[in-house]
Amino acid sequence: MIIRAIKNSLVYSALALSTLSAHADSVKDARHFIVAAYQAIDTATAHKDSKTLLSQLAPNYQMLNIKGQRLTRSDVSRHMQMWFSRTTELKTHTSVINVSVSNNKIVVVAKEFGKAFGINSRTKKRITIISNSSFQDSWIKIHGRWLRQNTKTLRQQMTVDGKPLKF
Repeated sequence: MIIRAIKNSLVYSALALSTLSAHADSVKDARHFIVAAYQAIDTATAHKDSKTLLSQLAPNYQMLNIKGQRLTRSDVSRHMQMWFSRTTELKTHTSVINVSVSNNKIVVVAKEFGKAFGINSRTKKRITIISNSSFQDSWIKIHGRWLRQNTKTLRQQMTVDGKPLKF
């Protein structure tokens, strides 16, 4: 029963990203699409579904992290696989703050709260990781599908077992 629910959830996430991607031409449509897309992204993240997450990134996708480092789509994929392999549970909740549309481009400002559990490789004890961040995403339309072209991290705070991490 649980496995069926997980499979259904993953199928929904993939369908939501592909079906909704063709319908975001006005600001109102764009906002509906974006909210649904980030809900699907949150669901795919909880299921560690890297295939669905990578499917919504443009081939030339780049991320600018809080340290100012540029990461390519393949860098993001490697980091995602590493993160997924080191966590036992992962939940995110993304809140869309602002959506603007111009010239076949959607720009989104959003906040994300994340909570992950993992096992410390040295101590073998369970750890809790909390993340609060804000970011700006740019989505572009490629062959009728909206894909994320770039992400810029605007703010990031993270704790491990309540202790702040410095970036």
